[in-house]
Amino acid sequence: MRSLKPLLLEQARHVGPSATRVVQAIWADAVFEAARDACQLLRLARCYGAQRVEAACKRSAFYRQHTNSFVIEWILRERFDELPLTRCTDIRGQFVFAIPEINSECNNAR
Repeated sequence: MRSLKPLLLEQARHVGPSATRVVQAIWADAVFEAARDACQLLRLARCYGAQRVEAACKRSAFYRQHTNSFVIEWILRERFDELPLTRCTDIRGQFVFAIPEINSECNNAR
């Protein structure tokens, strides 16, 4: 992602100085948000322990919800990190049957 910033700034310079300032501001906001979320994740590790946070991160990534530290905190608070991780369940550990190609696999898992 670091190589993307110079490319975007170069393209913004072709548009004009105000566009360049806006792209710089957008980039700065994104970096700030990423740093804030990373710090929140590390705070969660101090509260819940590294093993549980790692399991919650694995669960959130499995369900493609890994870019939001609030989802990881919710998983920890509800103790969903302690549930088995399977394609037959949703992020809350509840069985799902809406995906036809795995219905037979999920029916066998119950």
